[in-house]
Amino acid sequence: MATAQPPALDWRNPRARHRLYVLTVLRGVRGGQIRWIDPLGQYEFGDGFGPQVTVEILDSKTYSALIHSGGIGMGRSYADGWWRTDNLTGLLRIAVRSLARVQQAENLWHQLAAPLLEVTRADRPQDPVADAADIRAHYDLGNEFFEL
Repeated sequence: MATAQPPALDWRNPRARHRLYVLTVLRGVRGGQIRWIDPLGQYEFGDGFGPQVTVEILDSKTYSALIHSGGIGMGRSYADGWWRTDNLTGLLRIAVRSLARVQQAENLWHQLAAPLLEVTRADRPQDPVADAADIRAHYDLGNEFFEL
């Protein structure tokens, strides 16, 4: 099967943008073959030198989870049943072999997004109450942690 091109993108839809980004990154897969199936099509990625796997996307939220949380998003979305594969071990092997290319894409993404993020941060008014809540949510381990 030839690799299909993703359909035209609706830039107003974040999940569509996330899907396109993930499919673009998958073009750099090496060390195996991934047959990728989602409601919009079937695609093949990789060089064929390694495991052969099929990934079926059951929920489009998978793409956003991958974009926002990387490997953790991949694991959580799998546990939540948003996607499935016939060979999880093989998929992880391919992912490790392709990690350098994915990291290059992530670095490029962050370089491109950095100016936009700075603008949104500058526009956000400082709110000491909200900032304190964010700090507690991310860094406060609580007393239960220290009772161990």
